Amino acid sequence: MYKFNDRILLLFICSLPLCLIIGPFCSDLTITIGSLIFLIGLTKHKIKFYFLNKYSLFFFIWFFYLLFSSLISDNVFLSLESTLFYFRFWIYSLALCYLLINYKITVYYLFFFLSVALLIVSIAAYYQLFFGNIILGYNYDFNHNQSRLSGIFGEENILGSYLSRILPLFFILFIQLNFKKYLNFYFITSFFLINFILILFSGERTSIFYFFIFILFFIFDLKYFFKKMNQLWIFLISFIVLLILLLYNSENLKNRILEYTFYQFSEGSTINIFSIQHQVIYKTGIKIFLDNKYVGIGPKLFREKCKNYKTYSKYDNSIDGCQTHPHNSYLQILLETGIFGFLFIIIIFIYMCIQLFKFVFLINFSPDNFSFKYTLVMIFITLFPLVPTGNFFSNWISAIYYLPIGIFLYYKLEKDF
Repeated sequence: MYKFNDRILLLFICSLPLCLIIGPFCSDLTITIGSLIFLIGLTKHKIKFYFLNKYSLFFFIWFFYLLFSSLISDNVFLSLESTLFYFRFWIYSLALCYLLINYKITVYYLFFFLSVALLIVSIAAYYQLFFGNIILGYNYDFNHNQSRLSGIFGEENILGSYLSRILPLFFILFIQLNFKKYLNFYFITSFFLINFILILFSGERTSIFYFFIFILFFIFDLKYFFKKMNQLWIFLISFIVLLILLLYNSENLKNRILEYTFYQFSEGSTINIFSIQHQVIYKTGIKIFLDNKYVGIGPKLFREKCKNYKTYSKYDNSIDGCQTHPHNSYLQILLETGIFGFLFIIIIFIYMCIQLFKFVFLINFSPDNFSFKYTLVMIFITLFPLVPTGNFFSNWISAIYYLPIGIFLYYKLEKDF
């Protein structure tokens, strides 16, 4: 029997993939209310099982360290905006873990909301791609050099980020629902190509990289879905041919993905780290870190401290290294929380890499093995260090970060993986 609170909890926890396309306020509200409902229903057994395990203890040590870093910073109130209620994301993960353990229907709820979200995102994006605008009024020009496809996200250029991070979850749920028989050559190829086109036209080069990471891992498992070996080659060749055709027929895509990328790497007659703008931001971040090595400047304070450490480009003095965040999660953690805070994220990344390495080559296919592997892939993509990223502590990014953590905890605490 479902408890009334758990029925409500199911709706809030499982609707997150859909809320993410509405906006950060909606996703954060969903996480906050869902977390509160879970906390209200706590019993002694739940506290012991969900809070007194090594994963929760590790998180809360990290959380209290973040609070400490905020409290000793130069702008306590601004820093606390990111850290005071940061624990809500972990509570969300625990709540998702709880639902997966106790209610099999949780997978159906998640799959339903995710499918609706992907359908809305895809229809809106393709409509914008073919007709130049969407109902929301944000225009897209197929041939304009810097026009980027955003679909339902409007002026927020996060279409590629959403798709590249959330697609592995679709396959996790698909397998858990025993829909493996539908994962044949035609479905998989069509699904990947449809989303690949959208990610390409989003112009988010980091998201394109994430997508190829996902493809790289997925290639090792295609033998479980494709009946013939030549289907694997057709699958791979399809991507290469599609990429060549799109780059040849769209000046916008060619400019954004190839020419503009090479231009940024070599702008100013030097080799840059991604671009001049990124490079001066990273230099500013390193300067800040060197003056605040151990505990950092406090979360969310790069935007304040960078004003005193501006690094100007020799090529263009209008480009300085001061923005709201340093555009790399690891650099942000390093300079805002210091070496001690940085150790937490490094330990997590190394641990996840070790776990993932064990499952790269699935010898015995099972729904649980497959699902756990791609949960780790989602986390690996999130934590990959060598690409530009958004603000580590932003509500929208954090919501995506902690969604797979709930599934990971389910496999660790319940399935003993």
